[in-house]
Order: sequence, then C-alpha cells, then structure tokens
Amino acid sequence: MARGEKHSDEIKEKARALLVFKNASAVAKELGLPYSTVKTWEKECMKTTSGENLEELRNEKKRAFVASAWELIEKTEAILARRVERAANSEAVLDEIVSEIVEEGELTPDKKKAILTKLSLVRLENVKELAVLLGTLYDKQALACKESTQIFGGEERKFEDFV
Repeated sequence: MARGEKHSDEIKEKARALLVFKNASAVAKELGLPYSTVKTWEKECMKTTSGENLEELRNEKKRAFVASAWELIEKTEAILARRVERAANSEAVLDEIVSEIVEEGELTPDKKKAILTKLSLVRLENVKELAVLLGTLYDKQALACKESTQIFGGEERKFEDFV
C-alpha cells in the first residue's frame, strides 16, 4: 500500500487480535503490513476499554499456554510410563519364549502352537518413537518452566520464543 493509505477495519481488527498472541514484527510479516503501521496500532490498543492492557492479555495467554502444556506433559508421562512397562513385559515374555525353544530342542506341534500364541500377544514398542517422545517431553517441561532447551547445533531456544 502507498504511504498514508488507509487500511480496512477488518485488517486492523485482525492485526489487533494477533497482537494478543504475537509481537508486532511477527504480525506485520504474517499480514504483509509495514512494521511501523502494526507498531502504531499496537500502541493505540495498549489500553482497552475495559482497562486491561495488551501486555496483561499476552501474559494471560502465556499462563494459559503453560497450564495447557503441563496438562499435556502429565498425560504424556502416563502414556510413556505405560508404554515402557509394556515394553519391559514384552521383553520378559520374549526371553521366556526363547528359553522354552532352547530347552525343548525339537518342538511338538502343540508346543509350536502355544509359542505362536504367546508371540501373537507380544506387542513390540518402537524404541526410536519412545526416545523421541521422551526428548519431546523433556523439552516441553523445560519450556513450561521457562528454561532453555538445547537444540542440535548449539542454538538455544527459550519459552518466549514459542509464544
């Protein structure tokens, strides 16, 4: 848009709504607007009619994000604990089956059928998936505590980078 050209009320409202969650630079980039225009709108709406300022709204959104992250972390920890327990149990069953096969030598058809039944009940866990889940959980906990997380290559990211 040319310098001094008016923006629609719709675009202004969209920018103001985004300013609750993001900084002026990110909003300007997302909407394709000049940074100075968005910064002006941000200053205009720093005080709302209800008396709350934009910074308080942002902090409220951050607190809601942290609470939500902790709920997700707790659920994920429970799932991870069940999956690790299931993996340990499955490994014990596999060890038992291997022992049976080694001790028996030649297996009867009934024994083969019993072993196949046991094998069909074993659920193997993807170790890589568990490792990724564990790493993700660690990062979420660090971010929820406003601690930095170490990213490959040495780039540190903090809680504020994500909100």
